[in-house]
Amino acid sequence: MTRRTAHDQAAVSEFWLSSLLRHLPVALRQLREDRILDEARATEADPLHLSAMFGLGAHAGLRYTQAVDAETTQPSR
Repeated sequence: MTRRTAHDQAAVSEFWLSSLLRHLPVALRQLREDRILDEARATEADPLHLSAMFGLGAHAGLRYTQAVDAETTQPSR
């Protein structure tokens, strides 16, 4: 963050975010996917909500909801 960008509401750059999180054992992509799956679980796998919230296309929203549905239909070990 700089004096110029501190008051801006634009998204941060991938470089800035990567440098901030570089010591984590997961990639940014993995964090995003995990966040989407958590949201799918919290909203009872609503593909329209996921699409609107994360800017996903229809097929991507359905893939995440199908993944959550598959989790809930598998028997516990």
